[in-house]
Amino acid sequence: IARPVHANSAFKVFPTVSTNHIEVEFSKSENEDLKSIRLVNQLGKNVLYKAINNGNKDNSMHLDIQTIPAGAYYVWMETNKRSYAKKIIKQ
Repeated sequence: IARPVHANSAFKVFPTVSTNHIEVEFSKSENEDLKSIRLVNQLGKNVLYKAINNGNKDNSMHLDIQTIPAGAYYVWMETNKRSYAKKIIKQ
């Protein structure tokens, strides 16, 4: 079953244009479990995947994008209830 994609302020990615790294900030509702953060290219291929430990109380993650080719990508945050996506540009 496909989960809806939400544009939500609970999920922030910055900077949206970068050469080295991006920061992902998130907050979750009481009944929502974070599952993963993925970086997906325009062909839909995962180029980076980070599983998230639900016991982890951190609300941010540093992603090193230095080794991926330049181009447009989507950062996907997936929970047990929803999926969120934000576009970034790797220079």
